Amino acid sequence: MNGATAKAPDAGQGDIRMSDTTNTDAPKSEPGRARALLSTADMKLLRRALESHARTTEDREELAKINALHHRLGTYVPSTQ
Repeated sequence: MNGATAKAPDAGQGDIRMSDTTNTDAPKSEPGRARALLSTADMKLLRRALESHARTTEDREELAKINALHHRLGTYVPSTQ
């Protein structure tokens, strides 16, 4: 810009400034509908992997965690669209 400084237009000329369009009090739009992250086939595969791991582990605490997760995956009901 040849060293010249650009001047902002006068506020009275109908220009829209950032402060005029930003409204922090306005309600935010709702997020879109959530989609399933894992398919039913994915859940079955995860359950089988947990079953396999449970058969090989001897740590009772880890086995309890595996069993709880296995149960939660089994009660998972995917949303229908």
